[in-house]
Amino acid sequence: MMNHIAKKDSIAFSEGTVIKGKWHQTRYTIIKMLGKGMIGTVYLCRSKGKLVALKISEQQMATEINMLNKLNEVQDCHLGPLLYEADDWVSPNQSIYPFYAMEYIPGISFDTYLKTKGREWLIVILLHLLDELHKVHEAGWVFGDLKKEHILIQNHPFRIRCIDVGGMTRKGRSVKEYSEFYDRAYWQLGTRVAEPSYDLFALVMIVLAIYYPRQFKRGPAPLNFLNTKMMMIKELQIIHPVLVNALKGKYTSADAMKTDILHCTVKQQMSRKAQRKASPSYVVQSILIGTVASFYYVLSFFL
Repeated sequence: MMNHIAKKDSIAFSEGTVIKGKWHQTRYTIIKMLGKGMIGTVYLCRSKGKLVALKISEQQMATEINMLNKLNEVQDCHLGPLLYEADDWVSPNQSIYPFYAMEYIPGISFDTYLKTKGREWLIVILLHLLDELHKVHEAGWVFGDLKKEHILIQNHPFRIRCIDVGGMTRKGRSVKEYSEFYDRAYWQLGTRVAEPSYDLFALVMIVLAIYYPRQFKRGPAPLNFLNTKMMMIKELQIIHPVLVNALKGKYTSADAMKTDILHCTVKQQMSRKAQRKASPSYVVQSILIGTVASFYYVLSFFL
């Protein structure tokens, strides 16, 4: 049975509870809770012999469902989860709770992946993420609420996935769902108009969130403040000019930013090889990062 909790949207189910859709009659057996947000709770369930993620709420979630449908329609884009079906659950007291079932993504967090593989893989992840964002942008959408906490990495095959697409916004409209740390308007470096540069700003903030997990507050002269934070990170020096340009809103496409990242890594690799007096460890690091960036292309053929 459902464990009653008075707080709105804090629906809680115990393991083994079966949720049956009112319209499609599909049965979902609760395994565990995956997360709880402002609108609804997500559970790991088993249905028809496979694992699925199910989000249920006291509020209508038509916008989220629509965004998942739109993202699923973007050709060759694997960023978001697949939507299986939407339905309603009728509780024992006849209350109606809307829910939708989607693909369960068994990936690992951005932070965990880099701790396991090494931070030299950050550039590889950025390149893949830029590829996926480019597809979304070309289809006429902006991701909007793009942040580190929503990103998972899959290994087999290697893919960058996002577990929340509720902030997706049609280009030219105003981004309504956002997270302060990743929002360029909060940093006084642009508006909330949905355009590719909005997502690319957030991408830089994702990078900073990796190195500053406590997510600092806005300081005076925001651009200089963020630039100083980046300058303190040795591994970011190679792509520093690209990150600064993204903060300034210089890129009109994710593809252009990806090209500049690749150019910086190759240029830095060649420069360090030529500097015989440079410290061996720094040369090795530069060569490694350049090699990993090049490996991205090889890896792409297997996706």
